[in-house]
Amino acid sequence: MGVSRPEEDPHISTEERSFIVRNRTVDPDTHRRQSSRAELDTHAMNWRVLLTSRPAWAIYVAHMCYNYSWYILLGWIPQYFNQVLNLDLAKKGGFAAALPYMCGYTGTLLFGRLGDLLVTRGYRELHVRQAMNAFSFLCCAFFLFSLRLAKTAPMAVALLCLTLFTSRAAMAGYWVNMIDVAPNHAAHVMGVSNTFGTIPGIIGNVVTGAILQATGSWDLVFAIAALVLVFGAAFFHCYSSDKSIYSRSSSNGEGYSSGSTASSSFLGSPNYSLSLSSSIPELRDEEEGLLENPM
Repeated sequence: MGVSRPEEDPHISTEERSFIVRNRTVDPDTHRRQSSRAELDTHAMNWRVLLTSRPAWAIYVAHMCYNYSWYILLGWIPQYFNQVLNLDLAKKGGFAAALPYMCGYTGTLLFGRLGDLLVTRGYRELHVRQAMNAFSFLCCAFFLFSLRLAKTAPMAVALLCLTLFTSRAAMAGYWVNMIDVAPNHAAHVMGVSNTFGTIPGIIGNVVTGAILQATGSWDLVFAIAALVLVFGAAFFHCYSSDKSIYSRSSSNGEGYSSGSTASSSFLGSPNYSLSLSSSIPELRDEEEGLLENPM
């Protein structure tokens, strides 16, 4: 079922085996670190860069917006079916409850393959990440907002299936972008992103409960979730990158330091500083070479 080295694996292609061997940073025999490509960030972990770089915050914000709607679906859809559609999932709707998640699993496999296919055909990774992420978030927003029009259980289940299916395109969007911006520290990016992503998940459930208690309006619940997704899609599209935040930090000698003044507007030139709020560090990006090698 498994082997210790890619050279011994009979199931992978020659191209994949060569790619792994060429780019690995640890010798499988000695378990010692090898020199890696100049593109990879082999420097010691720099938390300041991780917490202040614009491309990293593009991932964090996208993750937070995604989780807002995801946690609402996990926590409140059973009640929605029960109250609005008079369908008790615990008694007679087991398959209806499972079907959307089966569609989500299928979407993960399909959109992952599609993202890889686009990259192998010569499209720039950044453009693929942005396109897949925008498709995911905007389609989810549309189908969630359309739930307000569902009058029958089958129609609502169909919309939820489409929501979960298209949502998984984000796996080829902001999720895999973590590896792009920090090849050797993707686990750290994921840890920070997952931590931030839990916050709106908690807030979303509290807000949803308050809305339903005050107004009883599911339309408002889904509308807010849709708007959050649209914001996440726009933010990621504007501020994401496919360049290593650590290699750029070391190359310009500054990294993503805070305390500098803005040189352009928030939506203007790439050379700017960004302050999301008093509680979020100022973000700065020199964006060297970002517009090179267009799709």
